Amino acid sequence: MTMRGAFRAFVAPRTTVAILAALALLLLLLVAVPQERLLGPEEFARLALASRWNRFVLVRLGLGSLPTSPLFLGVLGLFFANLAAVLAARAGPTLRRLAAREPSER
Repeated sequence: MTMRGAFRAFVAPRTTVAILAALALLLLLLVAVPQERLLGPEEFARLALASRWNRFVLVRLGLGSLPTSPLFLGVLGLFFANLAAVLAARAGPTLRRLAAREPSER
């Protein structure tokens, strides 16, 4: 795939929808998964040590402190990169369309 093809795929509406869906899922997890700041360090450590699954989800994946986890920050970075790319891709055609349109009478 060429750079132009990769850029077109990145600014495609499907990619934007996928990134927004991932962001929405992570924000839903923020409500569903217990957060370390709300529980306190002692209660969070007890919960993380309760089972292997808890330790994997809360500590290894970083979902116990979701707003600062690498997963959440990565998806958020993709969202803003996609936003900037879509704005850059759509700015040229929008400005050309505005320049070609005749002024309306008022």
